[in-house]
Amino acid sequence: MSILNISNLTFSYDKNKETLRDVSFSLEGKENLGIIGQNGAEKTTLLLLIAGIINTNNSIRIFGKSLKKENINEIRKNIGFIFQDPNDQLFMPTCYEDLAYGLINQGVEKMEIEKRIDEILEKLGITHLKYSLSHHLSQGEKKKIALATVLIMSPKLIIIDEPTANLDPRIRRELVKMINSINCTKIIASHDLDFISKTTNKALLLYEGKNKYYGGTKELLEKEKFLIEYGL
Repeated sequence: MSILNISNLTFSYDKNKETLRDVSFSLEGKENLGIIGQNGAEKTTLLLLIAGIINTNNSIRIFGKSLKKENINEIRKNIGFIFQDPNDQLFMPTCYEDLAYGLINQGVEKMEIEKRIDEILEKLGITHLKYSLSHHLSQGEKKKIALATVLIMSPKLIIIDEPTANLDPRIRRELVKMINSINCTKIIASHDLDFISKTTNKALLLYEGKNKYYGGTKELLEKEKFLIEYGL
């Protein structure tokens, strides 16, 4: 099943300068995509466009539907977005309240909310954080709770921006296991090529807003001279 199709996507914040230019690729249901590129390659911009957080033209189709005004709310219900900084995601006093927030807004009953919170925390091995104060958590713990707040909504597509930023090696390894345990399509933007190699099977290389490679992750990471040419 086709999850995502992008055809000749061009986008500008400034009408006098193109930010992304002629980006094209597609993603099937069993594929996980790593988006790589040096600073300024516009990886985050592409993620925000795919998630519908910033608007574009009809170049993006998700779950077979064009990402436009009349479809955006339905499409967003099936997308989870995890920001690079978990402080942008966690806004309630406790982890429990952050986890319950989306379900409450969907009108889910209290007993079901409790059940789903316990299930997701157990799956990720972070049951002990259930009632913790969010601002008391370490960066790694915040990343895990941010991931849990997305997974609890059962999305079909998860978009993750720089998941390993500011993490120590142990937490990074734990995050690899968590992400690989998720049974849905994932798009991950990261500078961390080793992390991308462990969590994705497709890769998109962006350079100055242009698509320079789309194909197998393993095949790309074997092209050392090619990666060096584009600053990686």
